Amino acid sequence: MQLTKDSSTNLTGSQQSIWASQKFNPSSTANHLPHTFEFSAAIDQEAFSKAFNQLIAQNDSLRTVFQEDEDSNVVQIVLDTIDFSLSVEDVSEQDSDSFINHRVQTSLDLQTRNFDSVLLKLTENKFIWYLNIHHILADASTFKVLFDEMSKLYEVELKGEKVELSNKSSFDSYREFEFKKREDKNTTAADYWKSKGQFPSKNLSLYGNQKDLSNAKATRVKIPFSEDLKALFEEKLTTDGYRSFNPDLTKFTIWATLFTAFISRITGESVIRIGSPFPNRNLSKFKNTAGLLIEVLPIDIQVDTEDTFKSLFDKVRQELFDFFKNGYPGAQTMESSRGIHLIVNYIPLYFG
Repeated sequence: MQLTKDSSTNLTGSQQSIWASQKFNPSSTANHLPHTFEFSAAIDQEAFSKAFNQLIAQNDSLRTVFQEDEDSNVVQIVLDTIDFSLSVEDVSEQDSDSFINHRVQTSLDLQTRNFDSVLLKLTENKFIWYLNIHHILADASTFKVLFDEMSKLYEVELKGEKVELSNKSSFDSYREFEFKKREDKNTTAADYWKSKGQFPSKNLSLYGNQKDLSNAKATRVKIPFSEDLKALFEEKLTTDGYRSFNPDLTKFTIWATLFTAFISRITGESVIRIGSPFPNRNLSKFKNTAGLLIEVLPIDIQVDTEDTFKSLFDKVRQELFDFFKNGYPGAQTMESSRGIHLIVNYIPLYFG
């Protein structure tokens, strides 16, 4: 296949960032999004496998691969079919975690397939569906979309009914939509994000220690949230001066304020740039599109020595107001992503 010189525009703003990070460390699995779904019921393995084949057929993001030429130009190509058959593995309950942990370390070759999946049979009435998709073609909401769709497809297969292909918007159509939005630079929102690109990039010194940028490994740390803290937290959700448009946004603003204060305290920096996900699913036509719609956009907070928690909270809330007011598909660029100190992610998802 011949690649065009401007083929790098084939990637969305979010995809460009993820592609760059993967190229930085090709063997890393940091961009993998493994999910497991546990079923406490008997599963018709043949029907489940057929349903998964239909899931692939209905979602172009699962049939997308990437090619790069010698000049580092990248294109993503939607294939008509993918050579993949969902396998069923008999695994004991005690060995299921180690099996999954080992499977997660399997690299995804974006030139041939961007996902991995397997159905684990623990007992006759207990199964685990493992689905891992590379972040370059999925976000958190994608798994909610695919889970709901897989449930319907499996039910249809069990009933022996004809599968009707959904008419939802493809990820390819979203990329075209985002490209047009990104090219429209004569808007107030475009000017807002352009000004964000002028933020100076600076590596934070955490507790006086610089992060080793040659190592992409990270350790997940869980911080216990006591019942007393939870009660105080819930109290703020209905307190005048803290209450926002909805409880989820209030929670997000409180968390963002806490993280900003914490990072400023341990680094000594007064200007903190937070990266926050913007879902881009407010348009009904893309609500059920599987793919990487989410973008990470910057929020800049000035922390002053005289700030109280409430005054810092007000700054964060105003920034978030501007964030949601100006967010749109295609707003993320390599320039606006530069200098982000940390990502604060709060996206509630509910799986039926």
